[in-house]
Amino acid sequence: MIAEGAQLAILNGTTTPGLAGRTSEYLVSLGASVVSIGDAELKPYAYTNIYDHSGNPYTLRYYVELMKLTEFRIHTNYAPERVEDVTIILGNDWFYDNPMP
Repeated sequence: MIAEGAQLAILNGTTTPGLAGRTSEYLVSLGASVVSIGDAELKPYAYTNIYDHSGNPYTLRYYVELMKLTEFRIHTNYAPERVEDVTIILGNDWFYDNPMP
């Protein structure tokens, strides 16, 4: 994940204020490069989803394992012109079960 250097966007897809910010701080402490945080347009998301915009297999694998996601939560949305390489939309599953301190 660190070697790929993927730029992340973290979006809060829950109704819990500040979840994207807290998650961003946690992921940065693990070596992630977060370029933006914010709220998802549509809420609430029951499950966390990951969108890969530029092909980052090791980054995806890392976050899928960290966030305990299934392959049904991984989406390819090829868009190399985007600032972020990967977008993570946090769902209620992450709010209720995460390793953050």
